[in-house]
Amino acid sequence: MTGHVRAPCRARCSRAGARAPGRTLARCARLGASQMVREPPTLSAIIGEFALTFGPPEVRRKQLQHLLELSQRSKVQVLVVPRSAGLHSGLQGAFVLATLPASRRAGYVDDQLQGRVVTDGGDLDQLEVSWEIVSGLALPVQPSRDLLQRAITDHD
Repeated sequence: MTGHVRAPCRARCSRAGARAPGRTLARCARLGASQMVREPPTLSAIIGEFALTFGPPEVRRKQLQHLLELSQRSKVQVLVVPRSAGLHSGLQGAFVLATLPASRRAGYVDDQLQGRVVTDGGDLDQLEVSWEIVSGLALPVQPSRDLLQRAITDHD
């Protein structure tokens, strides 16, 4: 799960063995993201159902509640790809796509070794294709919220 939707406790646990998400923000700032319009950006996050079941129970519960709260915001959409979707391109690793001022694009790809900013047009096009494939497999907004709520309830 990328740092953009992690609850603070989940982010702290992740940093023990991974890069800090703040480095991503610093890199994006150099690309011009710091000049974004002052209103909150629109955020669409797609999470595999499998990710809802991992981690220490107390951390997982807080993370699930955080995701459910985020999904209630007007400019945030949290979608869940059900297990039944099987293998798909989204399983290759987490990534972020951003539309910057003046319609410039940037991406961030996270793998087991390192994260990297992506600015090459061809690479961004490939990430957008992956995004479209994965978003097509995801449940709509309300069924995704229902699944998050069930995961919280099942946790208790």
